[in-house]
Amino acid sequence: MTLLWICARALTIGVLLTLCGCASVKEVTVDPPVSCPGETVSVSWQATGSASLFQVPLEPGQSDQCIDTLIAGHMPTPVQSQGQNRLPIQQSTIFYIEARGLMGKPAHQCARAFVNEALPLAGISQCSGPRHVGIGVARPNDSQWSPGAKVGSVKNTNDVTVKVSHDGVTETLAPGATSAAFANSDPNGGWAIDYLLPDGPDCGQSGAKLPASLSILVLPHCGI
Repeated sequence: MTLLWICARALTIGVLLTLCGCASVKEVTVDPPVSCPGETVSVSWQATGSASLFQVPLEPGQSDQCIDTLIAGHMPTPVQSQGQNRLPIQQSTIFYIEARGLMGKPAHQCARAFVNEALPLAGISQCSGPRHVGIGVARPNDSQWSPGAKVGSVKNTNDVTVKVSHDGVTETLAPGATSAAFANSDPNGGWAIDYLLPDGPDCGQSGAKLPASLSILVLPHCGI
């Protein structure tokens, strides 16, 4: 094996590496990063190599770690190596860009879009006085709201009038009514729901007319 052959071989490999290169993903971004169900987000990316876009809706409790197992069972959409798509989403979603080259392993990078869905809060009715029924509830730790999300409005999902208290605000809500009285408050912390018995026996006595449970729906302020 001559020195000339070795040099020629090395030159050929160097040219191929320069022309083909290895795949890479420089960035993936989502705008806005927080939205409401059904809204459209803009996904932008920059990559080298043959690129594909995976859209992975996250189920409650599912990890958003950007690893190759995240896209199992999801079909790719071939895209240009650099581009932007506007896509509607219904729930928190991971946008996963994968790039493949003629040499080397596939590269990937992810961006997460948060979707702040309505948060139901409910509990079993308990006597809080002779004529009062109340519950105290809090936002579950595994709820999918984004960091820093704020309350938009609160809906009474009971068929009776209730008084709702949270973050220093108290509001009386008729059945099915929605109020913005809690707008821009932190959804974390305690929520109290109180119902006043209109007539009949006191709470805890036989024949007392009280709902089995009390509930509200906390709607997020989106696009933040």
